[in-house]
Formats: sequence, C-alpha cells, structure tokens
Amino acid sequence: MVLHRHLQTARDRFAVEFLSPPVARFSSWGACRRVAGWVAKWGHARLAEEVHARIDGRWADRWLASALNGRKNSVVMTVAHGDLAYAADRAARGAGLPLVVIFHDWWPDIPPLGQAARQREQNHFLRLHRNATASLPVSEGMRSALGSHPAARVLYPIPSVDDAANALPRGANDRPFRVLYAGNVSEYGPMVATALQESLCNPGIRFEVSGSDPKWSSTFRDAMRAGGLWLDFLPRPKLEEWFRSADAFLVPLVFDPAFRRRMETSFPSKLTEFSRYGRPLVIWGPEYGSAVRWARETEEAICVTSPRPADLMKELDRLAGDNSLREEMGHRARRAYETRFHPKLLQRVFEESVLAAVGPSGGKDAMDDTPRSRVS
Repeated sequence: MVLHRHLQTARDRFAVEFLSPPVARFSSWGACRRVAGWVAKWGHARLAEEVHARIDGRWADRWLASALNGRKNSVVMTVAHGDLAYAADRAARGAGLPLVVIFHDWWPDIPPLGQAARQREQNHFLRLHRNATASLPVSEGMRSALGSHPAARVLYPIPSVDDAANALPRGANDRPFRVLYAGNVSEYGPMVATALQESLCNPGIRFEVSGSDPKWSSTFRDAMRAGGLWLDFLPRPKLEEWFRSADAFLVPLVFDPAFRRRMETSFPSKLTEFSRYGRPLVIWGPEYGSAVRWARETEEAICVTSPRPADLMKELDRLAGDNSLREEMGHRARRAYETRFHPKLLQRVFEESVLAAVGPSGGKDAMDDTPRSRVS
C-alpha cells in the first residue's frame, strides 16, 4: 500500500515499470529454490529459509540483467525485504544504474534462521544499505541501526491522501470513551487481546479492534465479535467511517525481547494514518520502540511503557476524564500529520531521493517537469 501510494502519485513525473522475474525452470539456482520450497512443505522451515539465504536471489540474476540491459536515465528501486532486494542490488551495479532502497523492516530478524545464517543475512542487509545510491529508512531508529550513509533520509509510511480535515470530535461527555486499533492482529494479536480483556472490566472504556485472522482462540473471537469489539476486514469507506468515530487511537509495539530490534527500527504505518483524524494517539510499547522514542522527542503522543494492560487502561481512563488533555493531544496528533506525515511532505522526500540518485542527467528541475526518469 505504501509503495502504491508513492508510485501512483509519481506517475506524472516518472515512468514506472514493475520488474517481476520468473523462476527459470532449467537454471541451477532455480532448481535450488524449488528444492527449498519442497523442504519447507515437508515441515523444515528453518532449513528451507537457510537455503534461500544461501541462494541469495541469484535465481533472478540473469533475467534482471537482461531486463536492465541498455537502460539509460533509469533508477532501480527495491524494498529490503526478501532475496530479490539483493538481486536488484547486483543487477543495478551490473547495469551501471543507481539503486534506491526502502528499509521498512529489519528483514534479518524475520525469517527463521540459525545464529550463523542470521548474522550472514544481517551483514548482507547492511551491505545493501551501503551499496544504495539513496537509502530510505522508515525511522530514525532504522537509520541509526543501518549506519551512516551520505544519501539516507527517513521516509515515514505515507498515509492516505484524504486528510480527514472534516473529522469532527465527539462531545466531551460522550461515553463510553472509544479507543480504536486497526492493523496487524497476528504479531500484535496476543497483547491486543489482553487489552480487550482488561477493557471489559472498565465500563468507561470501549476498546474496538479491526483486523483479519487474529491469533485468538475461537471462543474469544466469537465473544469479541458478538460484542462488536472485533471487526474483521472492513472495506475502505466503512473503515474511514469507523476511524472518524474514535475518541483515541491505540498504537501497540510488542514487548517480547525477541522482537526488540524490529521494534527499535520499524515505524507503525497506522500511526501516520491515525494522526490525520486529530484524535489522541496512545502508544503502548517498550521505551526503546521507535514510535515511543519519536513521541518522547515530539510530545505528539501519549506513551504507556508498562506491559501491564491495567496500566494502559489507567492511562486511557485519565485521558477520558480530562477534556483539556484530550483536546490538546488531539491537536498535537493533527500537528504531527500536518508537519511530519502529510502525504505531500513524504512524497517530496521520496521523489527528491529518486531524482538525486539519477544525478544531474536526470534533471534538477524534474520535480515540476515532464517524466525524465524511469523507476524499475
């Protein structure tokens, strides 16, 4: 969704082409990739991922080299997530083209790898950052973890173009106080479930969740659905209507130490999305989380850094009972949107980075001219 928003907006300035390499049926690397797929089906996910890490996306090299052969005034763009990012790096260097890399997640910590394989993957991930002509980390935490780079700029997740300026606040005495969360209910499912359970003991707080396939028991799912506290997938118009009914938004970060590096480096896309509505943002996560660090610096969100759901409810109770605090934090959330997260601001960072990667041949004035650069 984030890439779609950037590329769709840039189509009147860039010619955008998507390169999707097929797996060569008779290549040795393609055969290795198929073997890894079979190993995964037999229940050996870790071994399969270690094979994939060794293959390093080489199954795509020949096709990408052919696709980029003879290209001029072009930029290769990739997302540092999966083996094709490394293939894109090799292809760009082979074709003598600039490379723009977006870093949204700390990829080395995502696949199930052994310690040695994970270290190799991390070394390659960091090398991808160094090789990039322009690097776009998603947060200050990601930029710091990746290391120095002469053309690195933080690019927060771009929200919808609708700025929700006509979203009206609910009355000060409306009860219960409605706190909404939408998004990932797989990794965040267990902690969101504890917040739901705790909210049932507090009649002044109504916590609602929207997301597909949460990691909950069928009994708990049924109970939350029956109470209208869990909504499965909502089409965009219904989701917007639901967002506009909020008194506050919850942005969770996982407390599990196994996720520490990912929480330090990723940045919740829903935070930038929620800020549009001018409602208080409540970040529930560890002190080292990138969103918590952002909030400490800007004071544009409330932080709850205790993993206990009772402490979260206590803070939500305080917010619900303090009209001036609620109004102030709503204004600060909207200010974050207008000064940091507005789509026009983030799109400009994206396009300036692409054009800077092209260099003088791409045209310094291409931001307001006809398309001169191709993004692949």
